[in-house]
Amino acid sequence: MSSRLLGTLTGAQRRALRSEAGRRASTGTLRTVTLGANPSTETAARAVDDALKRDELVRVRTSVRKRKEAAAIGAEIASATDAHVAQVLGHTVLIYRANEKGSSLKLPEVDDNA
Repeated sequence: MSSRLLGTLTGAQRRALRSEAGRRASTGTLRTVTLGANPSTETAARAVDDALKRDELVRVRTSVRKRKEAAAIGAEIASATDAHVAQVLGHTVLIYRANEKGSSLKLPEVDDNA
């Protein structure tokens, strides 16, 4: 993993995270947090933060009526948990936060010369 993410993930890093999420989902090891119809940001962030402490990559399923709301909820949760939104697909948000003890995921390096 890159030693610094510069605030956002690059396209290559997001692609690597989506790929890893697919692998974990196929083996049943991708941690999923399901949010109710009207979760408070604080409650949702706490649930996702607990999941991110155990795993660096978490799928969050929302019960919002409009898909655009899922992106907004994902951004709020990511901001509250110092994490990154790797993907928003329908009502599902993929959230990533590097483990404080060192990441087990290998992400492409950030090219500072670009």
